[in-house]
Amino acid sequence: LALYFLISGLVFGDTGTYEGNLLHLIMTGEMMMRISMVLTVSVVILLIAMWYKNKKNSKKLESK
Repeated sequence: LALYFLISGLVFGDTGTYEGNLLHLIMTGEMMMRISMVLTVSVVILLIAMWYKNKKNSKKLESK
């Protein structure tokens, strides 16, 4: 990651552009984190819902 900053700093040279890149990277990183967190949470909820359904179904089968 630091290497990327160094390369982008060398390529653009201008500190303003460098800071802009840094901000952009942090923003995209945060977005990726949020997206991955939302995905993980939704997957967990889905799994719990499926497990709960299976549990209820198995109880119904047992009672019959």
